[in-house]
This record gives sequence, structure tokens and C-alpha cells, in this order.
Amino acid sequence: MKQLFIVLTLISLFSSNSLFAQSLPLYEFLSNEYFNEYVIVDQESSVWSVKIYRENHGEMQDLKEERTFDDFSKARAYKNEYIERFHQQYPQPLEASPIIEVTEEGDIPVEAVVVSDVIGFEYVTEAPETHIWVAKNQWSTEWEEKYGLWIQENLKRDFFSEYNIQTDCADVVIGLRWIFARMNSLPAMNTLSGSGNFFGNMSMKKDWRGLIRADQWHQDQVFLQALEYVMRNTYTRSLKQDSYSIQINQEAMYSGAHHLEFHSQGGHAMMLQNVKVTRGLFGGTKLTLMDSTLPRKVRNLKVKGYQYGLTPEYGSGFLRMRWPVEIDGYWELTYPEDHPYFSEEQYESNFTLEYGSFAYAIKGRLSGKKRVSQGAFRTTLKELKKQLDLRAKVVREGFEECQKINCAPGSEGWQEWSTPVRDNRLFGLVSGAANIAEINKRNSNFMEVWNEYMNKRIRIKKNKSIKMEDMIEIYLNKSFGSDPRDSIEVRWGLN
Repeated sequence: MKQLFIVLTLISLFSSNSLFAQSLPLYEFLSNEYFNEYVIVDQESSVWSVKIYRENHGEMQDLKEERTFDDFSKARAYKNEYIERFHQQYPQPLEASPIIEVTEEGDIPVEAVVVSDVIGFEYVTEAPETHIWVAKNQWSTEWEEKYGLWIQENLKRDFFSEYNIQTDCADVVIGLRWIFARMNSLPAMNTLSGSGNFFGNMSMKKDWRGLIRADQWHQDQVFLQALEYVMRNTYTRSLKQDSYSIQINQEAMYSGAHHLEFHSQGGHAMMLQNVKVTRGLFGGTKLTLMDSTLPRKVRNLKVKGYQYGLTPEYGSGFLRMRWPVEIDGYWELTYPEDHPYFSEEQYESNFTLEYGSFAYAIKGRLSGKKRVSQGAFRTTLKELKKQLDLRAKVVREGFEECQKINCAPGSEGWQEWSTPVRDNRLFGLVSGAANIAEINKRNSNFMEVWNEYMNKRIRIKKNKSIKMEDMIEIYLNKSFGSDPRDSIEVRWGLN
């Protein structure tokens, strides 16, 4: 009966896009005779943030204020209060986007918060007579390959912490691109959150002109200020705008690509550090990714294997950075379809058809294998049990710690012990494993492996454990909880 339940659940999950629908950010534009302001409400790492960027007339924007809230209604209320105060202080007629109302119950209908991704207008600078650096080369497939080799050889866990550079997840992808571009006289340019303008190597703030320059990027004070600025004024949503989806083959899928995911708790970016395609068992193909997280601070990067189970939404998945080009004296980003390895194949409904899991569809296309082998299926279930055991450990330790420290959304305790990103990945891993089982349900060898693992147990507390079979049901039902302040039973959907 349990297996039948899982299969029926899978059918309902994969036949409906509403479960995975991701709301776009709320966006407000405010203006007066002195400056413009851009107010963005979005969800990052399960916390709702309100970011306010100010752009004084004649100057470039910068992050003025950021507040975090534990639910959407509080973030929306703060946004509306801020806009009301702005209108009271500057009562002249203003051009502003409409306030979008959402039900008081806290539900966020996707159709109620539809705002287009911010599209870049033009590059900005305060001192057109000088640049952060001069681009003498132009991006090409050859330079992308050199970038990939540089990432593979130089990206270590302490890459940013060695230079005392703060990062979050998007900063890793953007920061590495800027550093390599600076080292090799290539252009770099990103869309600024808020104004949607482009900031690149050809830009300059007036305050930076007197800073010390140096040949080495990590000693160049102008570059370091620019690097911090672009990291502070971008995030996963703007990174999506600056990226294009790539072909899934060995020609395009190599070090230097990045991965974006968006889910009900926000977004996340990871850098593809290495791809290793081996002969033999299907599971030998290995993708190594590295990432950081919120809040922005100096930290070592984490190293992760790739087991993403769900087909990504449009604009996420595996991507590369769009190339900045100068046309008739104006800088813009090359259209996605004009890049040599552009493809939207990973979003097609049949992309995972033979494999069941998005991760295995990626690995299969890299290795040339057409189906998941029994050995690879065992590897998947072994990894699933490992991740469930790790989650159980985090939940137990988090419950103890959060009795002593503040673990409210936005706090360091929340960032340390909450599990929204982990749970989203586990949901994908569970869905992928169950889907592989469904595809191979008439293969007795596959079912033997499946049943073997379904009877294994996960210890959730000292005197209590749950069979993996029940864990599968919990995750497919999404009855788990990610809040570290909740009881262990609630975290596992048992209450």
C-alpha cells in the first residue's frame, strides 16, 4: 500500500506546476527632486527581506536599508509604512508602481504578485573619464574554457576568506567572474537590483578615484570597493537576469557554470567547481559545487555533490554568465540565444523521462548513458539515507540549541539551525528516487534494492526512529517543518 501511495503522490506532484510556483518580488519605485528609491520585497533563505536602494540624482544607487521579517505580511506592512512616510515627507506628485494587495490570511497567490524581472537599461558611472579597469579582451568560448580551468584549479574552500571578502550565495558566482575578468582584462557587468541599470568595469564612483591602485586584484583598492559594491547591490534574482541556460553536454557543462534554484523559501546559487565523467557505473559521473549562504559574512565555502531531483523552473538550473559587449559606444549584455552554448533543453517536460531524476538526467547526458543503472540507484538511496541522517542530527542539535539562543527568522540561530534549503533539496532527492523506482517498478532487482532501503530506519531522537518508507511519505506530502524552534515531532510531520 505504501508503494502505491508513493506512486499516486508522484503522479499528482509532477502533474501540477502550482506546487513549485515561485512568486516574483514586489517592487516599488519612488522619486523626488533629489533622488530615486527602489523598494524590493522578496524571500531569501526562508526570510522575507525588504531592501531599499537609494539613487541620488547624478550618482549610482546603493543599498540604503535592509530589514528581515519572519512572514510576508510583516514585510509587506513595513514596505507600505515606508512608502506612506515617503509620501508624507515628499508630498509632490510621485510616479510609483501600484501597491499589490494580498489576502490577510497570509496566502500569497502567484497571480497577485506578478512583477517582471528587472531588465537592465544602461550602464552607470559617476566619473566617465575613468574606469575600474580597461577591458582589452572580449569573452569567447576560448575565454570561457580558460575561466573554467581557473575555477577548477583555484577555487578552494578558503578562496574568499583568505582575502577577508564577505559573501552570500550569489556573491560567489558574481565575485569569481569579476576577479577573473579583472585579472585578464575582460569586461564584467551585472544588473543592479532596484534600478535595473548595468554596473561594470567601465563604471566608477567619484569617491573611488583617489584610492590606491595595484597590479594584483586583491591589492587594488578601487577594484575591492567595486567588488563589494556589486555584491551588495545584486542577489539571486538579478543573477538570474544576467545568466543564460546552457546545453547539457561535455562541451558546455564544465567548471565555471553556475546553478540557480528557486523554491517556496527563496533562491540559492552554487558554483560548478568541477565535472568528472568516469567510465563504468553510471553513478561515476560527479559534479562538484561550492556555495556560501546568508547572511553576508566572511566564511569558508561549502563543497557539495549534486543530487537535485526536480526539473528546474525556467531561468534556473545550469547557467552561464551573459557576455558584456560594447555596441556604438553603449554597453549591454549579449542576448542569451546569441551565446554559443545556449539551450533551454533542461526545462523540457521529457528531459528526465528516461532517468526519473534531474541530476541523473544531467549525468546521463554527460556520460552517454540512457538509463539509471541498478548500482546508481543504490548509490542514490544510500545518499538519501545519509542526507536524512544528517538532517535528523541537525534537527536534534538545533532543538537543543534553540532552547538557549534566539532562533527567530533573521537571527544567526535561524541561519545556523533552520533547514528550508536542505528540505527543498531533500524533497527533490526523495522525488527523484521515488520516480526512478516508479519507472523501474517491473524490474525485480530494482525493487529489491528499493525495499531494502525502505526498511532502514532514521533515528530522530534518543528513543525514536522512523522507517525510510515513512520518511518518503513525509517528504512527498511536504508535512515536515523547517523551523528550528519547533519540536522534533513537528519537524518530522508527526504532529
